[in-house]
Amino acid sequence: MSSNALARLQSRRTLLTAALAGTAAGSVALGGQVAPAAPPQPDPIFAAIEKARTSYAAYSEAIAAEDRAITNPDVSDVACDEARRFVCVADDEWRDASDALYGTPPATPAGLVAMLEAWWVESETDYGLREPDLEGDRDKRTLRNLIDSAQTFGTSLS
Repeated sequence: MSSNALARLQSRRTLLTAALAGTAAGSVALGGQVAPAAPPQPDPIFAAIEKARTSYAAYSEAIAAEDRAITNPDVSDVACDEARRFVCVADDEWRDASDALYGTPPATPAGLVAMLEAWWVESETDYGLREPDLEGDRDKRTLRNLIDSAQTFGTSLS
């Protein structure tokens, strides 16, 4: 092999090695320059799940506070009414967060699993053990999102 051919082979190896090293480090080698690769986008389902969980916890605490106020003879009627209003606000916030959760399609396989788990936990927490009510609009939308996401990941549901 001539020295020119050997030099070209070595420079190709060097370029390939640099490109692979750059890719492994989260960058892409382009024309001798290393440009950062686009960072992966977070799955929006995780934020929606967290919002639903925290708003449900606030709703549960509001109910407990209302119960304490109503059963305490030293608490005024005005304070009991305020506790009831707080329950209504917390309930609205939780239902809005829950609707947003089930209206958000997962973007990753891990998000799909997390959404299924969140659906199960909510069905146990909110309604007791039950089969999903697929007559409800939210459950139909949720199931459709799960199916669409699974198909996006190349999984066929038959």
